[in-house]
Amino acid sequence: MEGIQLGATLPLSWWVFFGGGQAWCMFMVLWALPRVWHHEWTHLDRTPYSWRWGDAAWRGYVRALPASIMGFGVLSATVPLLMLFPEDPQGPFVRPYWFILLSQGMLIVPLLSMGTAILFNQPKFIVPPHLRAQPGMLAEWAAAWRARRGGWQTEERARLDELDRPLRSRAEAPGSSGSSSVGRGARKGRRGRDVA
Repeated sequence: MEGIQLGATLPLSWWVFFGGGQAWCMFMVLWALPRVWHHEWTHLDRTPYSWRWGDAAWRGYVRALPASIMGFGVLSATVPLLMLFPEDPQGPFVRPYWFILLSQGMLIVPLLSMGTAILFNQPKFIVPPHLRAQPGMLAEWAAAWRARRGGWQTEERARLDELDRPLRSRAEAPGSSGSSSVGRGARKGRRGRDVA
């Protein structure tokens, strides 16, 4: 079935649905993208209560919004052109299939850009200017993990010091020189065993 004939045989409901999707994509490109890029939508700076994946993931989502909007724009611009390409009688591959492959290839670039903007905040030119100083989501997660791990080590040291306090008090008591060395040795051994 040729491309022009394919477009002519589609029902009206499909065209209404498809036209609504096209209008929405173009609306996002022409109206929403400039507002995200120029930081006019300041409500995006706050993580909504309905978001379940954490603040770092929300910031990555906002960084990837321009790339996702452009991806939808590319899709809305290329799909209608499929109806304009009739089949080539010379071969089965040189038909609208090559255009489908081209359009899908053009979608891969925005998808990859979305992933790198979320995870690494790279490349900078696809990220809104006011968000380019942010770390990527992976860097935020690593920093949070290191902070939690450092906090755990601090709590563990405080717990060990609390356990060693009776030994220190006995060792520092007058006339307990022998117990002092024993206490210091026991404390050293306990710290070496627990911390290791």
